[in-house]
Amino acid sequence: MSEPRGMPWGRIIFLAIQIIIAVGLMVWIFRQPGFTESFATAWKGIHPGWLIAGVAVAGASIAAHVWRWWICLKLLGITVGFARLSGVLLASSFIGTFVIGGIGGDAARVLMLTRQFPGSASKLMVSVVADRLCGLVSLALPALIFTFPVREVLSQTPVGKAALHFLWGYLVLATALFVFSIFCGTERARRHLPKWMPGRDWMIHVSECFEMLRPSGFGLF
Repeated sequence: MSEPRGMPWGRIIFLAIQIIIAVGLMVWIFRQPGFTESFATAWKGIHPGWLIAGVAVAGASIAAHVWRWWICLKLLGITVGFARLSGVLLASSFIGTFVIGGIGGDAARVLMLTRQFPGSASKLMVSVVADRLCGLVSLALPALIFTFPVREVLSQTPVGKAALHFLWGYLVLATALFVFSIFCGTERARRHLPKWMPGRDWMIHVSECFEMLRPSGFGLF
């Protein structure tokens, strides 16, 4: 009994150390010579109207992200309140941005909801992957619309050309992963898994979770 009780405390202590290191680095950055003055000057130069508009757009973006993830969870049979999901998403964003360590923001999302939904780790993982893929695919068309007409202007410098090609390649890869995830959630994909493959049962379970995300009657594969 002592081992299960000790593990949560170990995780808490490890997370506390990560947060302390992150806060220490932020304090060190803010205490750099001239940083406070330049930050204050930039802050005073911001127009209140643009500041309000930026906060509103950022809030709408976060709300849309929470709603998208909520839909993915709902399709997988997991119901989470919007307020709870918003808190998890904001906390995971903080962890992924500021906390140093091996755990990323997406992994933190899964871990924070696993306590509330034990035994649903695979579905939670699939929901996060699907949420990420949907977000990337949704950027593909706007990015192509806004960058393709001005590709010659953006490609005038080697750095701009490399960045443009990287963006297009990244979005093409994301779209390909999205299509591949749809194929993974099919009976045909499960039949092709070798019986000797390690973790085959878990892969089949993940495939069944992806199948729950496919639109009804989507028979392309």
